[in-house]
Amino acid sequence: MRFKPHGGPGRGWVRSAASVWLALTLAGCALGGPPVSPPPLVSVHGDGPIAVHCHFPCGPLGEEALAVARESWSLTAGFLGNPGPGGEGSGGVRRTAEGPATLHLYGSWPDYLAVEDSVAGGAFRDTGAFASRNDRAAHVLVPADLARTLGRIPGHHRRAVAHEAAHLASYDLARGAYWPPWLAEGLAGWAERRLALDDAAFAGRRDDPWASTHLWRVQRMLEQGTLPGVEATLTGAPLELTRPDAYAFWIELFHFLAQGDEGPRLREVVRAVASREIPAERAWPAVGEIVREHLTAEEMARMEEGFHAHLQAGAVGWVELFRSLEEVEVRPGSWAQYAVVDAPVGSFAWRAAELASTAGFRVTLQVEPQAVDPEEGDWEVRVALGTRDGDPLLVALDRQGGVFLRSFPPNPLGTLETLASRPGALPPPTGSIALEVRFEPGEVGLRVLGGEAVTLPAPGLAPSGLWGPGVGPGTVAHWGGWRLSGLPPAASEDPWAP
Repeated sequence: MRFKPHGGPGRGWVRSAASVWLALTLAGCALGGPPVSPPPLVSVHGDGPIAVHCHFPCGPLGEEALAVARESWSLTAGFLGNPGPGGEGSGGVRRTAEGPATLHLYGSWPDYLAVEDSVAGGAFRDTGAFASRNDRAAHVLVPADLARTLGRIPGHHRRAVAHEAAHLASYDLARGAYWPPWLAEGLAGWAERRLALDDAAFAGRRDDPWASTHLWRVQRMLEQGTLPGVEATLTGAPLELTRPDAYAFWIELFHFLAQGDEGPRLREVVRAVASREIPAERAWPAVGEIVREHLTAEEMARMEEGFHAHLQAGAVGWVELFRSLEEVEVRPGSWAQYAVVDAPVGSFAWRAAELASTAGFRVTLQVEPQAVDPEEGDWEVRVALGTRDGDPLLVALDRQGGVFLRSFPPNPLGTLETLASRPGALPPPTGSIALEVRFEPGEVGLRVLGGEAVTLPAPGLAPSGLWGPGVGPGTVAHWGGWRLSGLPPAASEDPWAP
């Protein structure tokens, strides 16, 4: 497989620099320290066809991961025509391996990196998860401190469990699954998306940041003329795409085909592939030959036409920097966002809807922040408000009541530049905080509602309507009550008036 970065016209920051930064959002960003010895096994959860092995005291997280893995396995088995564990289905596939496949959980980046280095030699350092066909084992990072703070496996890591469990199922149920990535990653991404979104819509929900970012990436390829053709993809043509673009394309295409009118035809092809012995060295041409046996050029052209229509009709809600924002099901309208301590720049997401006016705007919101390590750690919540020289600017509030204006670096492994600071400008906030952030050309302001406003100069900053929530390293935040509106007339006596 060849991956080659591509250029193209841009429209503001979300059309240019994001393509560089989002390269590290495939499954996370491996930012931990140097590898250490692989961690010992602490507990085992479940048995055939898949078991979860925890390499840290995972408690109920082990059972949570097992439930996700089993559901993903079941979805994958059903798609392959093998609905029962170990049985034989309409596609002629069967499970021949003895004993359960294993999904290993690691509670820290150093532990994950130690195993990744010994098993994969660095090929998956940046993903936080991978599956090994030869060992029938998957290895997934689940940051223990973050999971403890949230009281559950973070959504991004739940998706990683689902994705890798789907790979393990395909290895067992489809004769090793020596497949090209449109099928291998497409099927795993389909299972991941079905579990994460729990719906049958092709595009996922507009407000799911993960699915929305996939959609945004593929729409951008269509606009720029770099979107691969359906027939070329299914029959084995190499792709000249960045890694994150390739994954977004495979998953979006597979999900569209699987969930729409073409679903029965796609299943027919996939089950035919799964029923045959395909040697690794012939994976691409062998699958391409099977595709041509089952689909005509006219059918694949129809699939491509439908896919393009789907992309053109899709509404993007978010463009996400690092997978870290998720809706909280038990609190409608509430969102959880987090950044592990090892991530030096934290994370944020752009809300893709833009205001027509460039005169300025305000965002009001409710946020409940906490440190991942409440004993020693600090927290910082941020609101992104447009760009300066192409780089996003972030208005930040920290645990001590400090207000800061920071510039996000072009390299996500770099350091945020602080452009203006007012340490301790506000009383240290606690609990749920009602914030208002105000933005006009050359100036930004923040206040805790009912309190004093803090204004910071932002030279060179012009409103574009882009905005979004963010968190600093080691921070978990629950957001809600977002409201975006234009500023009052300049003649208003109180610039902070509603």
